[in-house]
Amino acid sequence: MTALQAARVDDPIAHTASKSWMIVGLIGGAILGAATVATGGLALVVASAAVGACAAGGLGEVLGSMSWAPRHVTGMLTEGSPNVYVNSRKAIRAHLSLGKCDEHSGSPKRVAEGSIKIYINNYPAARLGDKLTCSSEIFAGSPNVFFGGAKVQTDEISPEIPGWVNWVMLGVGTAALAVVATPAIAVLSTAGAFTGGTVGNWAGGWLFGEGSDGQKWSMLFGSMIGGGAGMKGGAKFDAMRAARFDETNGVPISKEKFDEIIATPKNERPLPETYLPAKYIDNHLSEFSNGASRIVPRDAYDAYGVGKPDQWASEFVGSKDGISKTIQETAGNTQEMAKQLGISKEQLESGELLRIDFFPGDKYKIVIPSGNEFGANSQWLPGGRLPTGKPEVVIWTKGMVKGVDYEVYDLATGAIYE
Repeated sequence: MTALQAARVDDPIAHTASKSWMIVGLIGGAILGAATVATGGLALVVASAAVGACAAGGLGEVLGSMSWAPRHVTGMLTEGSPNVYVNSRKAIRAHLSLGKCDEHSGSPKRVAEGSIKIYINNYPAARLGDKLTCSSEIFAGSPNVFFGGAKVQTDEISPEIPGWVNWVMLGVGTAALAVVATPAIAVLSTAGAFTGGTVGNWAGGWLFGEGSDGQKWSMLFGSMIGGGAGMKGGAKFDAMRAARFDETNGVPISKEKFDEIIATPKNERPLPETYLPAKYIDNHLSEFSNGASRIVPRDAYDAYGVGKPDQWASEFVGSKDGISKTIQETAGNTQEMAKQLGISKEQLESGELLRIDFFPGDKYKIVIPSGNEFGANSQWLPGGRLPTGKPEVVIWTKGMVKGVDYEVYDLATGAIYE
């Protein structure tokens, strides 16, 4: 192994760029993550920002610890051997010698590493690059005295980034990815990245040496490969699950039950909570946490306003995000829009359309349609799904006030319709 400069009292110690680069990664990743879904709902933007922040923060932490990354001086070595000198300055020994680090208040930190071959006062001689217990490194040494030998550790070294920070980033990133993608993709990609990183870290340490840049690159590439494989596995798992209910429009019931409900006469159909899993209902309604919307012809709104003539003044509505996506996908094609909304094409033929947005609040009451509602037509399907699979619910508009609980907009101009 290449001999390294011998350490002496008053030589500087320094920390890596891990902490600062992690912070930069957190901020930059959050901005990029949010920007990729800027047109989505608030929850999606926040979740995407969290995924980006955690991924970029972890990457910044590792890259900041590489040998080529900049260091910043945080103190100096303060206590050395009483009887061994290097260049007329006290020599530094692992375990016995101390250093003062400005980033860590309290008592001085012990030198925790040294040469396995050279001993001073019965302890390993410290050299350039050897660490103190706070993870700072000896940043300079003698210009003409060098000590060889592999590195040996004598004291526990605290990581520059506390372990709990990495666990929090891992947990937040996994949870956020479950929102942005699916729980299966989140869990399997995280497990794959963790496994790949562990294998890469071991292989890199064996090939390139413990703590080397090669080991860190191996860990990073292992994490990426494992994470990518886990993500593909999660997507395949989701596809297999979804395929089970292809014949029921994605609703988790049997084909026989699905057809039976459709064939049941209106006003005799069972309530959704009697045949749908509670978790499905909760997840379905949560898609409307950002609000609900519907598209109506202007003449129909002028004639009837909001609400069907039943005791709840009910309306069939889609999620705010889902309706926005439908508008974007159909690009003014009213026939395609009617198809996606599950209504007859004649209803939208005039082309003069309005969008009604319902706001979450005290009067925001939504339920999965039973098919018994006044507005349920021949295209109604069980499970609160439109023919395209987009979610729908029934909202009770009784007592709602325009401008407070809902607003009406001209679909073409976006202006409020009075």
